[in-house]
Amino acid sequence: MITRLPTEDARRVWLRAQRLTEAEPFGSGARAVAAAVEHLGYVQIDTIHVIERAHHHILFTPHPRLPA
Repeated sequence: MITRLPTEDARRVWLRAQRLTEAEPFGSGARAVAAAVEHLGYVQIDTIHVIERAHHHILFTPHPRLPA
């Protein structure tokens, strides 16, 4: 069975599920960041506009460092 929602209702459901309708839903500070990530299940970083271009990021490398 398919349930159809008006666009505005679907938007409200999505925003509420993400807890974006509340002011500081996870508190503040570092604990709030951790709680938000745990609730959402992911982190998305806009590497072009926020931090640095993606090819300048190295979050993980599968290659071990060579001994000096």
